Amino acid sequence: MNELQLCQRNSDKIELLTEQIKSLLAERDKYQDQYLKIHQVNYELNVKNIEKDKQLEDILESIRKKGYNFSFFSLIKPESNASKKKKAER
Repeated sequence: MNELQLCQRNSDKIELLTEQIKSLLAERDKYQDQYLKIHQVNYELNVKNIEKDKQLEDILESIRKKGYNFSFFSLIKPESNASKKKKAER
């Protein structure tokens, strides 16, 4: 194989590799865009969860201020004056 044919063959290989690299870069960009979209949605959901947690804390605090307490499974109503008197009489 003469030098001209060898150069042509190498040039063809370089061109093929260049096209493959361009294809891989395009595919990487597509996945990177998807990753960024997923990351953005995740961030937005986290912000909403933080807002909902704050709303829940505010609701629970307002309920506590009304005298209610929480057990693991239920809401315990504040003890009425009548039930306090009954306990005191016993």
